Parts: sequence; C-alpha cells; structure tokens
Amino acid sequence: MTIEDHSAQVLSALKKATSKEVLVGIPSTANDRDDGSKITNSQIGYINEFGSPIHNIPARPHLIPGILSTRNTWVGLLRKLPFTTGTNAEIRQTLEQVGETAASGVRSYIRHAEFTPLSPATIEARLRRTSSRKGNNESNPRPLVDTGEYSRSITYVVEDADG
Repeated sequence: MTIEDHSAQVLSALKKATSKEVLVGIPSTANDRDDGSKITNSQIGYINEFGSPIHNIPARPHLIPGILSTRNTWVGLLRKLPFTTGTNAEIRQTLEQVGETAASGVRSYIRHAEFTPLSPATIEARLRRTSSRKGNNESNPRPLVDTGEYSRSITYVVEDADG
C-alpha cells in the first residue's frame, strides 16, 4: 500500500485561501440610496445594528446574527478548501459561495427575525411617505423594511486580505 503525501497541496490551498477575505454587508458601490436620502445604506445598517439612543432608535441586530445564522453552511464550505485542487478559480468560487450564503442569511434574517417594533411615530411617518409614492396607502410596519432598498444593498465582496 502506497501512501501519497498531499500536504504540499493542502498547504498551498490554505495559503491561497487565507490571502483573500470575504466581506459581507454594504459595499461602497451600493451605499448611496435611490430615494434622495442624505443617509447612506451603511449608516442605516450601523444605526439599526447598534441603535442610536440619542435618536431613540433601539438596536436591531441583523448583520452579525444574519451571518451567524448560516454559519454551519459556510463553515462547511471553508472546511472543504484544503481538499480541493487549490486552483485560484476553485478557491475564488468557494469564497464566492461563502459570501453569497452569508449575505442571503442576512437578507433572510431581516425578513424573518423578531425585532423591537417600530414606534407609532415611525409607522405614521412611513405611511405619509408611502401614500405619496404611486398612490400606495399601506405602510410596512416591519423594522428594517420600508422600500426594500437597504436589504437589496446587502451583498459581499471577495478581496485580497491586508497583511
């Protein structure tokens, strides 16, 4: 029986994979809003993730819990990396799958998680805004969901790691 040594291949794949990073959230290319708002999508995300006591906005964590909600799936993908052929394309494809899995987890978490309800004043303000849009007279009372623009901006990028 011959035992083959694949340690060099495994180390090469790990080295290539650790030279990249997967960032999940709102990249600068998706930061501006289409509704003319002065606040950006990343600012909306930050305020909702951590809250703003001065503006009486409670924390509604969604980015970190959303990523963690898919942890088993993306960790499984990462565990397979050392056993691939280790080509740049294969590593990139795996990291893209990790990113899409995590970003989808965040969008799903926004749709399904239980958050602190919106205040009556916020619901009323939304109703005023939505009634002026295309004759719509219904407001979405769900936190983190108004026009859907914020949720659609959540994605991922795979980049070279710093360091």
